[in-house]
Amino acid sequence: MKTTMTAGQERRHNRNREIVGLATDGVCHSDIADRFGIAKSTVHHVLKSCGVSTRVSEEVRRTLKEAKDDQFCLDKYGCTRKEWVGMDKAKKERAAKLLKSSRINAYKITTKIRGEANTLKLMDIYSKLGDKCPVFRETYRDSGDFVPSVDRIDATLGYTPENIQVISWRANFLKSNGSPEEFELLAKFLAENSGNY
Repeated sequence: MKTTMTAGQERRHNRNREIVGLATDGVCHSDIADRFGIAKSTVHHVLKSCGVSTRVSEEVRRTLKEAKDDQFCLDKYGCTRKEWVGMDKAKKERAAKLLKSSRINAYKITTKIRGEANTLKLMDIYSKLGDKCPVFRETYRDSGDFVPSVDRIDATLGYTPENIQVISWRANFLKSNGSPEEFELLAKFLAENSGNY
């Protein structure tokens, strides 16, 4: 004699089939529980009653951990975990300091500009940080005029990846106090009067 399922039983049966499918595809049990709005223990019960192992294989566990680590690194630093581990440690620390100072500056200028004041991630600074100041060709130092600093190319915009460059504090300071026209006039004046100094 053929038994018919009620609508509720059919929904539960379809849900259970979907749970088993997701679990065999390697989806995390807590993610499955969230997706269906059920407890994680219910997911385990469904899998057990369907004869599916609730133990995640070591390979799947490692893949999930790597994916989580990559997502964390992408969100926080703007690069994969593998790239993060392979980065030069001293340069990474210097970029982290610059990122922190740019966030402080962004906080100060938020009221002056529209849009995002700071969308930078560590990788945005790291990728633009060389060994020398591109303006003066001086090697960066840990203190003084030639410490690296994050400069906004267009001062009316915020600290975004496309609007920053890394130059020395000295270059940044000089740049912040004059226009290109003023610098041209100053250079012309110094060239004409070089013998007077």
